[in-house]
Amino acid sequence: MKKIILLFLILLISLSFLVGQNASVADDDRAAIARAAHDYVEGYYDGDDKRMKRALSPSLSKRGLVFSARSGAAYLQQMNTETLIEAARAGWGKLPAEQRQIDYQLLEIGTHAASARIFTAKFKDYLHLTKQNGEWRIVNVLWRLPVEKEAVNKENEKETIRMRLEEFREALRQGNYERVEQILHPALVFHSLNETPEPGKSMLLERNADYFIDRTRALAMGTIPDFRISVEDVCEDIAAARITMANAVMFLHLARQNNEWRIVNILQEQTASAAAGVQPAALGSKMSDFTMASVQGKNVSIAGLRGKNVLIIFPRGRVGDHWCQVCHYQYAELAELEKRLQLRKKYNLEIIFVLPYDRATLEHWVEIFPEQMAVIEKWKNPGDPAKISLGAKRWMETVRLHFPKKFVFKAGNIPTPFPILIDGERTVSRGLDLFTLAWDNSKVEQNIPAVYLLDSRGTVRFKYVSQNTLDRPDGDYLLEVLKKFTTR
Repeated sequence: MKKIILLFLILLISLSFLVGQNASVADDDRAAIARAAHDYVEGYYDGDDKRMKRALSPSLSKRGLVFSARSGAAYLQQMNTETLIEAARAGWGKLPAEQRQIDYQLLEIGTHAASARIFTAKFKDYLHLTKQNGEWRIVNVLWRLPVEKEAVNKENEKETIRMRLEEFREALRQGNYERVEQILHPALVFHSLNETPEPGKSMLLERNADYFIDRTRALAMGTIPDFRISVEDVCEDIAAARITMANAVMFLHLARQNNEWRIVNILQEQTASAAAGVQPAALGSKMSDFTMASVQGKNVSIAGLRGKNVLIIFPRGRVGDHWCQVCHYQYAELAELEKRLQLRKKYNLEIIFVLPYDRATLEHWVEIFPEQMAVIEKWKNPGDPAKISLGAKRWMETVRLHFPKKFVFKAGNIPTPFPILIDGERTVSRGLDLFTLAWDNSKVEQNIPAVYLLDSRGTVRFKYVSQNTLDRPDGDYLLEVLKKFTTR
């Protein structure tokens, strides 16, 4: 297993990938991923081999966690592209549309790699997809049959998987080869994208344990970068997770056998961090360049905004066990000013928000705008002032002073005019000395709230770092800042 460890090091650090951080993750990519997932299940249920073929990579590795009728033991059942196309052509799985119960969800998307799930009446599938030569196709699948009633507590199981992957990380660091061997499934498939000699073309490489041993027999050990673990979803005894590093993302499928979770599929995407060199930004200095994906789907880079003024807002994010309402109010107020005054056109301006969390967390941040605004209104109007405590009355007055405007959002119809950037690695937030685990009486992963205004040359013209959570420049103050410091 020493050789397996080393190959992980080589793959994580040395592989040359086609994918680049500056490529745009656009809405049409999301649509193409969803289309591939639906082609996969509907091609099977319709008996349409053309849709099935369109959905699958020729290098597909599909595993099903099935149970022996004799012993009851779980084992992995292997399938490939040809098997699935022929199954569709033969019509083995035909099922009326009204009985399919298709439930699709995109779990995470990179530049040329993605993780998704598609659950139906007959099967529960986790998918890995890659974008090669402009086409999104499925490369890894882990599936199981549905159960009448879920037998596991998802949150507890997610924590178990997270701890298992923490063990994996520590075993790699410590060179504990036996432990790594226990966590990797013997049938592990590791897919990665590599350049070909032909410009603009890529190939999907497949690694396995035997290859690791053969290729690394005489090589020495090295070191690996730290990585962050995210468990995306769990369905009984199969799961999807992600390991994120500064220069790569590994999408994982795990299966539980003999009461132990093991890694079955890996899809790796290189994401060389353009934000690794971010430095604290002083007034009059240039803001370090960085590129990050947005919740809305496109990448945003500081260099790409040269020629425009840029207002960068770093909201706080979390406050203890809940979200900071001030942050949502701050976004809503600027959105209202943009709608009324057309700030971006008037001041040759782009406005971006940066939060130190992953995509799924920030998608949730957007979804809860209605609840957050309702909380603020409740604070402002707690009932009869004569019947509330002195402390509640003081808080009411404070909130009315700081949040005088009323914003109402409807679920499913939340306007997000400004890019919300995903600083899940905290490379930008840390580089600017904003990310912290304790601030303003709250011990949680958060940013110290800050505002930067860059002129059209990328120079910091205005900077404000909050002293407490209510200490934020409001919309009227920022209007004066824009009038004074923006350049054409």
